[in-house]
Amino acid sequence: MLEYPIVIPPTENVAFYIHSDCNNDRGLKYRSCKYGIVLEDENIVITHGYAHTSCVPFHSNYGWFRECRVLSGSIFYDALPIRWSNYTHDQFPEHFQQSIDCIQKSLGRKKYYTKWLIEEIIAFIPFDWWGLDKTKKEFLKSIDKTPKANTRPYNHYYSSNFY
Repeated sequence: MLEYPIVIPPTENVAFYIHSDCNNDRGLKYRSCKYGIVLEDENIVITHGYAHTSCVPFHSNYGWFRECRVLSGSIFYDALPIRWSNYTHDQFPEHFQQSIDCIQKSLGRKKYYTKWLIEEIIAFIPFDWWGLDKTKKEFLKSIDKTPKANTRPYNHYYSSNFY
């Protein structure tokens, strides 16, 4: 379990660094995977990553580094609907933002619509109501076209002090 929840907005990429300081083989478990998209469901896409088997983060003399690895096990998350507010406005698609600006200006001129009422009405409009900046298919295609760095495994087996 992560100590604090991490919010990932739609069509955003986030990288995680997860570390275990176990000095034995009971730390993190990795498995080999293909390059690109490894797991996908209706809400989230997991791509390949790197593994480093050392109890010291990023230490170049202990353990090994290897590309095209993914954590073994399950990932549990909650997918929450995104509700518009003045604070989340810039995280919405461009067409949505432009439409909201028009609605606020138009309804704001009417005396019987308070600012609070206008914001409450807008909050019920779904994230993709006026379309998305990128379709799911375009987003997945952009992930698969990410240039490959060095696809050869990068291994370190050093230091007799460690063993």
